[in-house]
Amino acid sequence: MTDYKKILEEFRTYYRNKYDINFDDEILYFFVRVNEMQKDLKKDIRNLPKVTFKTGWDYFLYGLGKWLTPSLVVTIFLSTLFFRNTMSKQHPQFMIPAKIFMKNNIQYLELKTDSANYYLPIQKK
Repeated sequence: MTDYKKILEEFRTYYRNKYDINFDDEILYFFVRVNEMQKDLKKDIRNLPKVTFKTGWDYFLYGLGKWLTPSLVVTIFLSTLFFRNTMSKQHPQFMIPAKIFMKNNIQYLELKTDSANYYLPIQKK
């Protein structure tokens, strides 16, 4: 006799003795399957890791850390991008205005500084 048949016979005997009811095999099959699912679910629930805290304050700090860590990472990333962009705009003394113009079919790069203008010919390869 297989395990399933043993379990089926146990259910049939239990309900016959306790409630004086005779069930069909289909109904007993349903009970057996539900019983197996409950056992599997209990095993899965027991295997879950337990996170316990001694005080409510510890639980609060744990929840705050779970929420705060991703927020801090995003904030630091965005502030780094912001400061990086503003720092490049804050130092105009390192930037020299330039433009390209043509004179006698030769391209020149014109650099304007405070003291002088420089004209550099652009060579084509």
